Amino acid sequence: MVLLLVIGIVVGILCGIAALRILRHRDRVGIRVAVTAVLVNLVAGGLLTFYVAQFGAMASTIQHLLLLVLVLDYARRLGPAQVGEGTPIITPT
Repeated sequence: MVLLLVIGIVVGILCGIAALRILRHRDRVGIRVAVTAVLVNLVAGGLLTFYVAQFGAMASTIQHLLLLVLVLDYARRLGPAQVGEGTPIITPT
């Protein structure tokens, strides 16, 4: 499907931007872009893939959920002092 390819390209570009931002010590922006990329891939890409190939999509969706958890954990461990000033990305529980 062409739409899946377009979503993959958009998510890939967003992941690249997130990686560059994190490497340049712009963690807050990088984490937000990474979370956006993973959520777009989970919602749009996951639903379309599940519609086309149901069983193969479950493994991919689980991997993306794990990636989202890892990015959010990274943001939590950095804390607001290292990520940037202002409100924290994730409120501590």
